[in-house]
Amino acid sequence: MLPIFGTKELDDLDESDLQDLKNKQIPENRFVEYKRDMYGGTDSQVEEMLADITAFANSQGGYLFIGIEEMSRDNPIPNNILGIDNAEVEAQRIRDRCEACVDEYIQGLKVKTVSLSNGKKVIIVCIPNSPKKPHMVTFKNKNRFYIRRDEGKSLMNVEEIRDVVLRVEEYMEKLEKFLEKRKRDVKEEIVEKFNSGCWMILSSCPIFVSEERIDVAKSGEIKELIINSPLEPTLNQKVNYTIKSGLPKITLHGLRSEKLNRYNRHGEGQYLEVWNEGYIEFGFSLEEFSKTKLTEKGYASDETTLRTYLIPNLITPDIVISFCYFVHDVIKIMRINEPIVFKLILLNCLSITLEYTGDEIVFWQQPEFIINPIKVYTPEKPSIIAKELMTKIFRAFGRLEPKYTDRSGRHRPLFDEDGNYKPD
Repeated sequence: MLPIFGTKELDDLDESDLQDLKNKQIPENRFVEYKRDMYGGTDSQVEEMLADITAFANSQGGYLFIGIEEMSRDNPIPNNILGIDNAEVEAQRIRDRCEACVDEYIQGLKVKTVSLSNGKKVIIVCIPNSPKKPHMVTFKNKNRFYIRRDEGKSLMNVEEIRDVVLRVEEYMEKLEKFLEKRKRDVKEEIVEKFNSGCWMILSSCPIFVSEERIDVAKSGEIKELIINSPLEPTLNQKVNYTIKSGLPKITLHGLRSEKLNRYNRHGEGQYLEVWNEGYIEFGFSLEEFSKTKLTEKGYASDETTLRTYLIPNLITPDIVISFCYFVHDVIKIMRINEPIVFKLILLNCLSITLEYTGDEIVFWQQPEFIINPIKVYTPEKPSIIAKELMTKIFRAFGRLEPKYTDRSGRHRPLFDEDGNYKPD
């Protein structure tokens, strides 16, 4: 989708951003539509509104501006930023109609109002490049598909509907193949560069991964993020593990930074990589947690104990949350408005277990641990994603939810009900 507002989030737009559309003479096109007035309430007007929105979703997404007058039909550039009355009510009507009369619902659809100095508001409908296309308008016993063409829309014919379905299936197949190949490449790299060992690999990937977004190597903002990767103040400051991995270097795909253990005796290290296509990957060695000796009943000191790897229950969420915040910020810079797939893999992890919390210890009996990918439409609260990832890890080892043992020996949740990470 055309990034007409740069890196600005939809919620941060104001009247000056709308004025820029006029100053830059951004015309109606495949990604932009202007409407002076709000759609009316007659059946034909409601159907027109639904057709305009689904047409964007069935192509490559776009913006619908309500309250902006264009110059003329032959010269469709913004002329006046007028706004409309009762914009909040009308915005909710758009949401309600889309939820009730579009099959299937357009996940990631956003409807925002922007206040003007004249007391009115402009409605902005931001429609994603939907991976669930084609979307059908189901209104008054009519079932119709629409698609965006240049600065207009039209009904889709059977061949176009079939083509859209096949293209979506092709994108999903490409995504699966890409992630599988990436896993194989990472395994080879760990053996070659880090002397193997147990590694945790976190990744995020846009659904349409084959599309190059920006030249990451030329992005000062992304370079700055890699150097100063975010660690939110809600995290456990006593542990203070982050995804910071050193100065980034240019690669074929984008930028990569890595940090090795001082002597690299055990293959310890970490790396962070950002691709032009929006793919992000972080790898973290668990080798420094491999020397603990455990029995199925807990810690022990005799020679019958088992040498194993630990998943540290305070360090791990620090890393996962830090990664999720980093992804959130990169997505803003790249203006990605489509679902993101998060994945967590543990490689070479035979006999790995959770850090001991007093319960019966469960050892993983496979060389790989792979969490089913989590699809997120709007990763606006990274800690929620981190909680879901951590919950899946803990349940694989027989725990209902992520917990840790405090100094008094009590088991406490790592996250509250809202997904905030709050260890004592």
